[in-house]
Amino acid sequence: MKNFTEEQIAQMYDNLPEDLKDAIFGLEMNEIVEKIGRENQLNIEQIGDLANETGMVMLGVTHPNDFIGNLTERLEVDKEKARAIAGEINEQIFKKVRESLRKIHNMRDEEKEQEVSESRHS
Repeated sequence: MKNFTEEQIAQMYDNLPEDLKDAIFGLEMNEIVEKIGRENQLNIEQIGDLANETGMVMLGVTHPNDFIGNLTERLEVDKEKARAIAGEINEQIFKKVRESLRKIHNMRDEEKEQEVSESRHS
């Protein structure tokens, strides 16, 4: 995973649509991530990693197509568990800001699923 400076992250954040800014630092997102983490028997460190990975998608750093793979690696869980966790995050967090996520990731409207097999080129 690429490491970004605080300044780079601040710049990315400043360029986000308002709904994503609100979602990233909203209390609700933290509560949802923590609840999903607990329901999936993640420890506190793994829940922190889940919050970080979720935030990276919302900042536009991580493409949604890479989310499951990143969770598998960072949380040290199997792909099925990562897929289940990603599904819950998608349903409870990403769905609310889907249009803005599409814009920041240059996703076309017909790409409805989190996992798409096509490349991102327009």
